[in-house]
Parts: sequence; C-alpha cells; structure tokens
Amino acid sequence: MSDPAAPSSAPAAGPSAPASDAAKSKQQPPLPAKEGGSDKKSAKELKAARRAAKVAERAPGDGSTPQRGPPSGAAAAARGGAADRSQQHSRDGPPAGKRPGSSSANAASGKLGGAAGASGAAAGTAMAAAASSSGARRAQDGAAPTRAAPAHPSVALFGNVSSAKPHNAHIAAQVSASFRSNIHPSILRLASQLAQYKLMGADTRAIALLRAMADVIRDYTTPRGEMLNRDLLKTVSAQVGHLVDARAMGTSQGVAVRYLKYEISVVSADLTEDEAKEHLLERIDHFVRDRIVYASKIIRTQAGSKIKHGHVVMTFARSSVVEGTLLAAWERGVRFEVIVIDTRPLLEGKALLSVLLAAGIPCTYGLISSLSSLMPRADLLLLGTSALLANGALYSRAGTATCAMMAREKGIPVIVCCETYKFSERVQLDSFVQNEAGNPRDLLLPAADDADADAEDDPKRTGLIDVAEWQRLPNLAVVNLLYDVTPPRFISAVASEVGLSGPESVGVILRDYKSVLYVLLDALPAVSQYGFTKHAYMHADGVHHDVNQRLRTVDTLFPGPDSTFEAALFQAWNSVSNHASIHATTPQHIITALRNGTLDKEAQRPVRLDAQLSEEQQRKALANVAELMLDRLKLSWNARPHLQQGLAAVSTASPETSTWHSVFPHKTVLPDLPTPRPLLEMASGFVGDALSHPAAQQRTGWIDSDGVDWYAVRTRLTLAYLAATLHAAAPSITNLADTAALGEVVDG
Repeated sequence: MSDPAAPSSAPAAGPSAPASDAAKSKQQPPLPAKEGGSDKKSAKELKAARRAAKVAERAPGDGSTPQRGPPSGAAAAARGGAADRSQQHSRDGPPAGKRPGSSSANAASGKLGGAAGASGAAAGTAMAAAASSSGARRAQDGAAPTRAAPAHPSVALFGNVSSAKPHNAHIAAQVSASFRSNIHPSILRLASQLAQYKLMGADTRAIALLRAMADVIRDYTTPRGEMLNRDLLKTVSAQVGHLVDARAMGTSQGVAVRYLKYEISVVSADLTEDEAKEHLLERIDHFVRDRIVYASKIIRTQAGSKIKHGHVVMTFARSSVVEGTLLAAWERGVRFEVIVIDTRPLLEGKALLSVLLAAGIPCTYGLISSLSSLMPRADLLLLGTSALLANGALYSRAGTATCAMMAREKGIPVIVCCETYKFSERVQLDSFVQNEAGNPRDLLLPAADDADADAEDDPKRTGLIDVAEWQRLPNLAVVNLLYDVTPPRFISAVASEVGLSGPESVGVILRDYKSVLYVLLDALPAVSQYGFTKHAYMHADGVHHDVNQRLRTVDTLFPGPDSTFEAALFQAWNSVSNHASIHATTPQHIITALRNGTLDKEAQRPVRLDAQLSEEQQRKALANVAELMLDRLKLSWNARPHLQQGLAAVSTASPETSTWHSVFPHKTVLPDLPTPRPLLEMASGFVGDALSHPAAQQRTGWIDSDGVDWYAVRTRLTLAYLAATLHAAAPSITNLADTAALGEVVDG
C-alpha cells in the first residue's frame, strides 16, 4: 500500500536511492523493544529522529537551500508560508537549486542506520504528510501562513538587537494581562503608549514609568502573611516585565526601576502599610524632583551660558533638556537662531520646531541629508542623549554620531546635555553590541491595498518600495535601528548637574558621585573644627578616608573656586540650624532626618486667617519669637570662629553669576562683588519659618495679621536677625549677651 505522503516527496528524491533504502529497511525488521515507541530511545536515536523530522518538514519546496541564478516561482513565493510554497512546488516542479536525493526518506536512511534509521524515516514521513496535508488545508481556506521566510543574512547580524512586538501580538499580550488581573491599568496604558512610540525621550519615559509605579503602590495591599517589601518587589517586577515586553527598557528607565526596588527593599518593618506606601511615594517624588527636574534646571544654566548673542545653534531630533536650554537662554534676552536637523521615520524634530517657533525663536528645519550644507552656518551643536557610557561614548538617537563627527570636522563645539542618572557603567564601542530596532514598515510606503486610490497615482510613490513589494522580495532586508554610538573624541563637553566637564569624567563621576545633599551632610559635623572648607568633608566623622577620592568628589560636584563649595556648605549649615531651632531639637537630629527623608514638609499656613490676636497677645507672641531667634543665634555662636568666613563666601558672587555683571558692557571681567541679597534671603527665610511654620507657631502662639502689619513685622524681624548675625560674627564681640538687644528691636 502506498504512503499518502509519497507523491509530495517523490519528485524531490533520486530515482534509485529511495528504492534501495526502502529495500534495506524492509530487510531489517525493527527490534521488539522499539515497537510502538513505548520504550525510551537513546539520546542518539532521539537526536537523529528530530533531525530527520526537520529535514522532512523542509523538504516540500522550503526554499531554505540557497538558490543560484534567478529565483524560480517557488522562491518568489518564499514569504507566502509553507502552504503556498507547497502548492507552488506541485505546479512548477522542484526548485532550480534543489539537489537530487534531498528528500526526507533519503536523508533519514542515508544518515541513520538500523532501527534508528527506520524509526527516523517513519517519523519524518509522518510529519511530512501532516505538514503537507495541513498546509494544503490552510491554502484552500485562505488562512495566513504561520511560518515566516528565513531571515536575511544582513538582518541576522542584528540578531541580538531588541525589537518591538508586532501590533497584533502586543494587543494579545494586553488582553491576556488584563484578564489575568495582575497588571495594573496604569501599566497597561503605559505599555500601550511605549509600544506605539507615543512617549519619546529618556526623561519622559522615566517620569512616566515612576508615575505609573506610584499608582501601583497606591493601590497595593499586602496579602495576609506576607511582608510588604518582599511581596511588593514581586509585584513591581511583574509590572516591569510587562513593560519590557512592550518595548525595550532604556538606561533612564533601568536606573529608575533599580532606585525604586532599592527603596522598597530598605523600607523599615516598623512602619505601617500606609506609612510605608507614603514613604515610597515621597522617594519617587524625590527622584523625579532632584535627579530629573532640578538637574535639568542646572543644565540649562550650564549649557545656556555658552549661547551668545548672534549665535546659530544646531540641534538634532528632540531633547527635553536641549529644548529647555534654548527656551531659558531666549528668556534671558539672548538672541540667536536655531537649526533643527531631523531624520525619518520618527521626525521628532517637528515637535521641537513647533515649540521654538511658538516662543518666537527663528529656526531652520532640515533633514539629515542636508546636514553638510547647514553645518557651516552653526556656531554650536547641542545634543541630547539616551545614555552616556562609562568610556565617554554617547548613546543617542540614530544620526547623532553623524552630526557630532561633522561638527568636529568643521571645528564646531559639541556640548552634550545629560543628567547624571543617565550615566551608565556599560562600555560600548559600536551600535551592534546593544541597540533597539524599530518597525521596519516605518521605512516603507504603505501597501497599495492600504493606501488611498489617489495615493496610488502619486508620482512620489514611483520608484519607492511599499510593504507588499518588500514582502515579495526575499533578498531585501530592511533594518530600522533607533540608536547609534558617538565616540568620545567627537564630544567637546558634557553639561550635567555637576557642571561642565569632559566626556572622560564620566567614569570619575560614576565612581565618586554622591548626591550634593549627602556630601554637605557628611561635612556638617566637622564644621566646628575645620570651618566651611573642603577639609570639613575630607576629614568628616573623625574616620580615615581616602582624601584624594573625596577631593575629586568635591571638585566634580562643585567646579570652580573653593568659595563655591564654601558657600554651599554654609547655606546647608544655615538651613540645618534653622530647622533645629524651629523644631527645638539638635542639628544632628535634623541631619539624620534629612538622610532618612523623614523631615516634615508641611506647607506654611496662609496669610489670611479668621483668628486675630489682640495687642497683648501679639506682644507675648513676639517675645516668644525673639526667644526662638535667640536660640538660633546660639547655634551661630557655636560656629563663631568660622562664621565670618561663611558669610563672606555666601555674599560674594563670581563674575559669571553676579547680577551686577549684566549692567556692564558685554564680556567685561569684574572682580568678585559682595552683595547683601543672599544674606537677606537667608534671614528672610528663617523669619518666615519662625512666624508661619506649624512647629514654631505651637511654641510662639503667633498668628499672622491681616494687612500691612504682616509685611512690617517680617521686615523688622528680618533686619533685626541679619544685624544680630553680623554682630555675632564681628571679632570685637566676645559675649553672646551682647546680642540681647535683639529683643528690643523685635519689640519695635
């Protein structure tokens, strides 16, 4: 009896080989132990059977064998799936490049012997029959093919590149996740936005991720018998996994996730669930505020100082930090032009162009193909980034490297705007090691069936490839890489919240970087011994430290003269002392609360209140305020040997930041000019807390009055407190009692 699969496999086999092999297999009866496949086979036999099954599956017009010469009818339909290829093979015969004797039976009998060969041939014949029959049914029903054509050799080069899921696969994953009910709705919405590239930019994606995680934490409830930090980590990991399925996670999102997981892991077990959740939400706000928003403001100042009147600034695609830098410089009165270079398929520069035009900035827009013509007009190139690698290389939108290299060739400075949370410890020398691939269809025209009737006759479509034509060409590979790597030698400077530095400083910042707040908090306990100097940080806590490493940290975080760090340290000491006086506690307790993020952040009370104090109540309340201010002056008296140095450092501005510098001719270099404004702001801030902070009002009983007296009281107290502070810093003063006249000034 003939095998049902024989007609489909016979044409591809040689005329004599199958007959001889079949005769051999009939002469060798199978062993009883192998009958029915009930007993286990050896590893060698299983491997041989799987190989035979694969050969049998590829046999009917698979097209995987390389073809020589022009493609035949079967090769042209290679993208049509196994069913279409089977039908084409039955109509046109074997492909041109198919070698005789390559059928599944021949492959099984030629490579295997004995029972293994017989069982392998039988398995291969059965699978070939199943494949041909199911393929024929699918072809008759008009169903879509389930097996894609082999990958193009050039596409195989990017086999390690992450790519987004097809739209139908993403929708299926969304529906499955929503039915499982273990993915939060905010995460589902964010995943959909990421998959459709509606959220662009590293900062935007990181903030959106943290906001979605905040929603997850708000709605989280600890299961019975579980600990919050352990179970919440599992929940967050599940949400992150769903986001990664939608789109590969960038460096900024990875840092945000690691930060959140760390904060969850160190949550104190003594906190209640509501307190722990509130603490985590505060830490999320802290990261967004300090590492992204505040850092961007500093970068705007650092990079914006390089934009001068009449400059032509070039930028590529769209970066939120670069956009903020250009707008801030324009608001300061600097007049310049902007050249926006863009590239397909995302065309992010269009969004930046609309924002700049709305602000009144003259702009020129062009694609990257016109870069060589527009680059000679530029005076400065500002670039954003997705990540700054440890070797100083720039990992950013594809096309950034071309702009940077051409700018360097023309002698144009290249400044990269990048927050430190985007600094990566990864080292990458090219774009092949790690990258992200977009949808290749974005580079092609829509298929003729999907396009409008008028669009089919559009002359712009002439000579261009659409999606349908791409699917019919097995030798055409389309690769849509989203990022490239710019070598550090093409970067002039990196603008971050730690200042302007070279790309080679990335490794130093990654190794030695600490938050500015924690550096200052480390130095505060040693102020009484070393003053407001760098020595207070290098010899803090009385513990032996690597002085050189700490010195590098200070120089990196506080570039410029030593007075920069001295002024920052004095302001931090002043703020801690103010909080200690308001809360009636010690500065060390405030430092600990700042480290743990538990310092209260209650808003000040409004000016207008229904309750009003009588004249006698106001007098008693002001007397209590005077006592609170004297307590604050006692803390200043403890640092009296160094108080004059701190006041001098904070009241002396550098030529670049001095407000007086703007009234002089452009580029005039002036010596440091002392200004009372920083001291007035510090005194006014403390007086405002002494009068309005809830903790202070509980001690003083003061309630703000309604009317001009509100301003009169604050002004009088501010001047009195500033005068007493300067009085305490005077070398001729030897006793704190000499400042007792402050009470008389407060009383008016």
